[in-house]
Amino acid sequence: MNNKSTNYFIAGLGLAGAIMAIRLHQEGKSFMVWDDDSENAASKAAAGLFNPISGRNMVKTWKADLLFPELMDFYSNAEILLDRKFFYPRSIYRPFISTMEQNEWMGRSSNDHYIPFIKEVLTQPMGLPYFKDPYGGLLLKMSGNVVVKEFLSGVRDWLKVQGLMIHGKLPPEKLNLVENGVIFEGGRADHVIFCEGLGAMKNPFFKDLPFRPVKGEGFDIACEVDMDLIYNRGIFVIPISNNKFKIGATYDNHNLEPGNTKKGEKELLDKLYQIWNEPVTIESGWYGVRPATKDRRPMLGCSQESDRVWMLNGFGAKGVSLAPYYSKHLLEVIEHKKELESAVNYNRFFS
Repeated sequence: MNNKSTNYFIAGLGLAGAIMAIRLHQEGKSFMVWDDDSENAASKAAAGLFNPISGRNMVKTWKADLLFPELMDFYSNAEILLDRKFFYPRSIYRPFISTMEQNEWMGRSSNDHYIPFIKEVLTQPMGLPYFKDPYGGLLLKMSGNVVVKEFLSGVRDWLKVQGLMIHGKLPPEKLNLVENGVIFEGGRADHVIFCEGLGAMKNPFFKDLPFRPVKGEGFDIACEVDMDLIYNRGIFVIPISNNKFKIGATYDNHNLEPGNTKKGEKELLDKLYQIWNEPVTIESGWYGVRPATKDRRPMLGCSQESDRVWMLNGFGAKGVSLAPYYSKHLLEVIEHKKELESAVNYNRFFS
């Protein structure tokens, strides 16, 4: 880094850092990325689902009207830039659990707030022998999944070719703050953006952040079924190749220990067989500890010590859908002095 000057340092190459790197490239900004290649970063284990109608009560995702058009555009362009296939827009099918729910969604299907995300409301079963949907279900659009591991691999390869990645951690305590930027090992940047996930809990620039770490487990399974839809009701089933699927995910904020558990396996299989008729074989497991927050909203903002030190974090289980929009928003705040949304400003916790 000796005598090298750039617009941005990015600390961390999980989902948020990778998306921010592409954003900076799109905006014509120079940057360097530090990647410590954390063995079990939450991004690497992410299933990558993006779903505009979510939760037990099947409600529209927060800010869906802004988030989903942005993510569709971002990942489509990222595939072209990286020359990789990782973005799979496809329908999600959510079975109804009662005729009351069916009737409710028949009404919502003509509501302008929901029309952009509804492909079809089915009042009869789809007629698939392996799937249980006696009351029909909701077929969504502007939904699908990102193969996050492939996306991150593509970003790393792209950065390496351009000489824009440094293997290792950017230690915040060794940054030298100056009036017009930050200096590290002789290199200078106008700004630094920390995209560290739970690593931010040890960052002296952002103290006492109210993370609520949540461990998620999932499994890759084999089943003699051919399908292209994603099924999601209490559990997601995502096709990954012929007769191979991902199922997940648990939500555990007590046991954060590494590894998959028998408890997680039983929980997911019990949920799967509530909607699934065919036997499955578990082939492998995956897990990650998500950087969730107390109110399940992202955390963005600059350090109280310097308006040159920024954070992009706290995306929890919805980083695939949240990070494209909020990386763009953060750059607008930094570059064009746009006001940071109060709902995602990390200072909301310290008022």
